[in-house]
Amino acid sequence: MIVLMMVFSGFIPSMAALSEAQSAAEYLYGLGLFRGTGTDSEGNPVFELDRSPTRAEALVMLLRLMGLEQEALDSGFTHPFTDTSGWNEPYIAYAYNKGITKGVAADRFGADEKATASMFVTFVLRALGYTDSGDSPDFSYSGSVSFAAEIGLTSDGLLSDAGFTRGDVAVISKNALSQQMRFTGQTLYQYLADAGIIPPQEDKTTPDEEKATAYWNDDRTVLTVPVEFDAYRGKVITRQTLLEFFPEMVNVHYQMTSEDVFPRVYASDRYSTAELMYIEALISDMDYWRIGYITDEMVQLLPGKLMYLADSKGAILATCRVPDGDVDFQEVSFSTRVNIDGARLYSDYRKIADTVSQNWGKNVLELGEERYNPSGEEPSRRYVRFLKMNGRYVSDGWYCRTVDYWPGFGDRDPVAEAESVMGFVFFLSDKSLGYTDKDGTFIGVENQFLLEDLHLISVDDPEAPAGRGLWVYEHYESDRVIYFFTRDGVYLGQIYIPAG
Repeated sequence: MIVLMMVFSGFIPSMAALSEAQSAAEYLYGLGLFRGTGTDSEGNPVFELDRSPTRAEALVMLLRLMGLEQEALDSGFTHPFTDTSGWNEPYIAYAYNKGITKGVAADRFGADEKATASMFVTFVLRALGYTDSGDSPDFSYSGSVSFAAEIGLTSDGLLSDAGFTRGDVAVISKNALSQQMRFTGQTLYQYLADAGIIPPQEDKTTPDEEKATAYWNDDRTVLTVPVEFDAYRGKVITRQTLLEFFPEMVNVHYQMTSEDVFPRVYASDRYSTAELMYIEALISDMDYWRIGYITDEMVQLLPGKLMYLADSKGAILATCRVPDGDVDFQEVSFSTRVNIDGARLYSDYRKIADTVSQNWGKNVLELGEERYNPSGEEPSRRYVRFLKMNGRYVSDGWYCRTVDYWPGFGDRDPVAEAESVMGFVFFLSDKSLGYTDKDGTFIGVENQFLLEDLHLISVDDPEAPAGRGLWVYEHYESDRVIYFFTRDGVYLGQIYIPAG
């Protein structure tokens, strides 16, 4: 049994699209995992997907995903809370006695209070075997939604505690069923099916589909390949299948941000949207390998994503737009018509990223102890701190980006993390480098995306130890890493700042 502790806090995330939520609710209802709050005049379940879930409802959903509902109903436990009702009594009593949950006070559970996105996502992550406690946590409570997006539990991490709904609960719960559990390698669906909680998944492969083969179109510019079904990962293609048709293939890259959103988020003076999307796929490569979407044996088909097959120098051999998740498909098509120079883009990216390994550990960077407050108002939440490089204060030649860092987050490689940050700054947001001059004008910023990450300020004060510093919040909820680099894309080093 997985033992969970309930913690409550806040985050800022969005509401699941109602059509997606309805589909998820109906799917879970068919498995007996999501119950309606009543029925309509025709006897159909009413899900109330647009209202906020209560703490009691979130707890019940958790117990169902853990396969513990019947055990809870049969337990006969009691509890000290005075604000529970008949239907939720056994669930709350079971969870309280098993250490899964605590109340909001000694005699009050808060059963009818609203559940938050952070709370429910944390529940689900724990049910999947991830931990947010101990010496090496996988995620933190406040970073739960971001972590869930990283592993594919939520689509983009766009959830809001203020707008969190039962529809969001349904979508997240459905997504959880296809997730691999942290230590066993089997999906949550398979775990519940093996326990007899839900019916086993059907193998929809027919004899005809088993015999299906890949084929080219007439002018051999489009290759159509049948997909296979993996019990843990869903629809996949083996790497061997792809290598039969693209023997020069070395890497498979996935674009992350959808094409319609991309121009509103990222900006560049040098690259087109199509080029930036490929660069983003190169930057994201580490995450897809770490999460397991790509292995030495197979390539997972991620719904709605654009896939790139590339050779060792980054040249794009073919692309494939995987159908969206609502579409049932038995084959995918790879097009060899490529209108961007992948080798050039790969070379451009590596020139920036490789400065990380070239300069790793070369410089000793630290923030001076001086705290400079140009506004003159005390106390302040943040101060200007000055940079020391190899023991000397430096005024010019450096820029930086601050990134939240959660210890133990997916066993990330720090060099690869720094490469990712460098790629993000110098390609996806290369209009955003700049600094605030002495009269408060932010110089060089056209895209707002990095505005809060580049808190550089000129200091025209003869008493200051340097002519430029950066705003640093003195008290912050998470650990931070500040990455330093030159204007032309050379990595200088980084500084780790613990939370507090």
